[in-house]
Amino acid sequence: MTIPFLDLQILDEFQLYGYSAYVLMSLISVGLLFDGHPLAPWMEMIRCLVFLGFSIKQPFTIESYWAHTLLFVVRVFHFYSAWIFNQECVDTFTKTTPGKAGES
Repeated sequence: MTIPFLDLQILDEFQLYGYSAYVLMSLISVGLLFDGHPLAPWMEMIRCLVFLGFSIKQPFTIESYWAHTLLFVVRVFHFYSAWIFNQECVDTFTKTTPGKAGES
């Protein structure tokens, strides 16, 4: 649905709930990071990957060169952040997983 005199587009129900869930997930992720919770790296990695997935699958309509460059920088930052938290998730998982019976 568009508003003719403003040339704006209203989000449909799925997009509204999706964006709201993403903002809520971001707030939860920040809270978990501040608390030092063991699930914080997992939530942050998932949040970054969700942003990358949606920004690539449904590209933004950008006409400005600088806005396009800024979006590219934000995508690179999210990819780097997901990579760093992926390493932290692996480290946390290997520390909490008990070793095999034959290992000392």
